[in-house]
Amino acid sequence: MFDLPNCPDAPRGAVADKANQRYWLCADGAAVTDEIPMTTASENYGLPPIGTYEVFARDENAFGIGGEALERFVAFYTTPRGNRIAFHEVVNQDPSTVGDLDKRGESAGCFRVREGDSVQVWEFLQIGDPVVIMSN
Repeated sequence: MFDLPNCPDAPRGAVADKANQRYWLCADGAAVTDEIPMTTASENYGLPPIGTYEVFARDENAFGIGGEALERFVAFYTTPRGNRIAFHEVVNQDPSTVGDLDKRGESAGCFRVREGDSVQVWEFLQIGDPVVIMSN
């Protein structure tokens, strides 16, 4: 177990700290991973807002706004324009830069994660699991 905040009291869940470009997975109210890097949208874009959301879709393959393939797409938020926001394998970015604060804004809203981390998220989070957004 890891001493990280805001884990939901649920069998499985995730917490995302967008300000620091990190997330962690939780089980039964406690973190079961350390902080894992991610790349999100810019601070100004602000999606998804601070709050708790539920995973509502899991697509092995989805497509981004620009038509790019998005692997292991675990969706938990829908924008006012109808775009789904999800954890997915990094695309259009050097994987070694995932989590770098100067890369924030590279995503249109989704949470880009490294390939191995996308497999872990895909295998762990299920429909109905909570995702807590703790900062923008």
